[in-house]
Amino acid sequence: MTDDIKATQPEQTVKNKNGKRGKVFSTQSSMMDILNQVSQVEEGRLNRKMDRQKTLEKFAYDKEKRLKAKKVKNTSRLEEIKNQLRQGHTLAELQGKPVKKTKPKKKVDRSLDKINREWSASVEGSPDSTPDQHQKKSVSFAL
Repeated sequence: MTDDIKATQPEQTVKNKNGKRGKVFSTQSSMMDILNQVSQVEEGRLNRKMDRQKTLEKFAYDKEKRLKAKKVKNTSRLEEIKNQLRQGHTLAELQGKPVKKTKPKKKVDRSLDKINREWSASVEGSPDSTPDQHQKKSVSFAL
C-alpha cells in the first residue's frame, strides 16, 4: 500500500544543509508522458496542415473545372456564331438588333470617281470659269 501512495505522489526533493535542493532525475514513465504530449501536439499541427492543403487542392480543382467549362461554352458559342455567319446571317441579326434592309450598292470604280471629283474641283476653282462650266463633267477611259 505504501508503494501505491509513493507512485501517485510526486517526488519531493531533499534540502541539503546549505539550503540547496538536490538534483531530481526523471523516470522512464515521466519521459514517455512528455514524449506523448509533444507527439500529440505535433500530430495535431500536421493534421491541420494536411487538411488545409486538401481544401486548397479542392478549390484549385474546382476552379480549373469551372474555367474549362467556361472555355468550352465560349468556344461552342463562337463556333455557333461562325456557322450562322457562314449561312448568311448578319451580325446584327445574331445580336437581336433590328436590321435595316438596304439596296445593294452598285460596284463603282472608285479611282474614276476620285479623278472626276478632282477635275471638277479644278474647273470650279479656275479664274476664267463661267457659270456654264460649273456643271459636273465625267471622264471615261477606254478599256
